[in-house]
Amino acid sequence: MKAKATEAIEALRDIAIELTDNAFIVTLEHDDGGGHLVITSDRNEGSEESPFKYWKDRRFMGWHVILRHTPHGYVEVFYGEKKKG
Repeated sequence: MKAKATEAIEALRDIAIELTDNAFIVTLEHDDGGGHLVITSDRNEGSEESPFKYWKDRRFMGWHVILRHTPHGYVEVFYGEKKKG
């Protein structure tokens, strides 16, 4: 059974702190396949490498999870998050 989006986002935010050392945000997004949770994290400045240390599960609390890494500074500019979490 799928958890409420707000509960899943909050719980996933707690896990994401361990997944990356960079700025990140957890969001609910939709596409043709339905709703999914997305962890968006900045890459290190000048790097093309993923900032995520690991991720094994594709599902979390009944939600499909997508990891998205973006250029350094993206999270702050587009989501207004200035610090990790």
